[in-house]
Amino acid sequence: MPKLSAREWALLEVLWERGPSTGRDVLEGTADQYNWAYNTVKTMLDRMVTKGVIGVRPVGRVREYHATLDRQQARQNAWDRLVRKAFDGRAATALSFVAARSDLTPEKRAALEALLEDLDD
Repeated sequence: MPKLSAREWALLEVLWERGPSTGRDVLEGTADQYNWAYNTVKTMLDRMVTKGVIGVRPVGRVREYHATLDRQQARQNAWDRLVRKAFDGRAATALSFVAARSDLTPEKRAALEALLEDLDD
């Protein structure tokens, strides 16, 4: 899966939440977060089709876009990429880093540490 920008994530979030959607639907779904023009959204959607992360089909006179991967797949890919690049492929190191910077209660921290001990690096 290709790397996704924050803007592409925003478009995918709309498609995951709403299901198959027109360009206008996606524009509406991102209006709270971005002040994009319709042509900007259409261009981004078409580029994402080329990347293979969304699909498109004609419905009457409009095009309907849909995600070709689910949210979990996208998150897994992003996590794997982060772990490989920033933590030399060591998931336990990445999780330790996250845990050290989170507001975890002592109980949650202990539970996370127990999980980390079980990971093979």
